[in-house]
Amino acid sequence: MTARAGWLLGVAVDALTARERLDNAIIDLVELGQFPPCHTEPDAWFSDSPTVIETAVAACLRCPVIHQCRAYALADPRTSRYGVWASTPDPRQRDVLARYESRSA
Repeated sequence: MTARAGWLLGVAVDALTARERLDNAIIDLVELGQFPPCHTEPDAWFSDSPTVIETAVAACLRCPVIHQCRAYALADPRTSRYGVWASTPDPRQRDVLARYESRSA
């Protein structure tokens, strides 16, 4: 078993690849002196408060790594079933958005 495959037993390779792309995009952003909004107030992305969730969703919409975040959330639904990912607080919303985006591509 490779180190990459052993990272988390049962995680699909495409999820690992998507996570790696997200991590690299975040690193690039940090090197430019910027941080994704979820890294400055992480608790807001896992709140139960509708108001806080709305604020997190709005912040995500302006995030430069939103596409990598969405790709990871779609590739690893076990990890992303809780919280706001790529401006969507509900995994079903991500599925609908992914189908819409694949049709328009």
